Parts: sequence; structure tokens; C-alpha cells
Amino acid sequence: MKKALTAADEDLALEIVMMVGCGLRNGEARAVNINNVVADDVYRVHEQIHSNTHKPAKLEYRKVGESA
Repeated sequence: MKKALTAADEDLALEIVMMVGCGLRNGEARAVNINNVVADDVYRVHEQIHSNTHKPAKLEYRKVGESA
């Protein structure tokens, strides 16, 4: 992971840290944004980046109102 973080640009490094540290899936990590920080130590996952459209999409396998 250290080698990947060293070689990665800023955006990819954030994705790597969120995936490893928080257990986010690829699409969830790509959708990370400041608007989902709800407290100093809480980040709520509300969306993901769809793998085919490369646009924000609802979370798969979640009921309405449920977050990861």
C-alpha cells in the first residue's frame, strides 16, 4: 500500500486510503466528497460512481435511507 500511495496522484491516494481504512468498495471510494462528512470522525456513504456510466448512482444492495 505504501508503494501505491507514493506513486498515486492525490485523487487515487484518497481512494486507496478510503478503501483500505474504511472498507469502501471501488465505486464508493470514487464518490467520496466533503458533503458526506457528518462529524469529525463520521463519513456517511450515500452514493457510488457507477462502473458503466462513470456518474454518481444510488448504492447497490441498500434500501432507501440506509447508508454504509
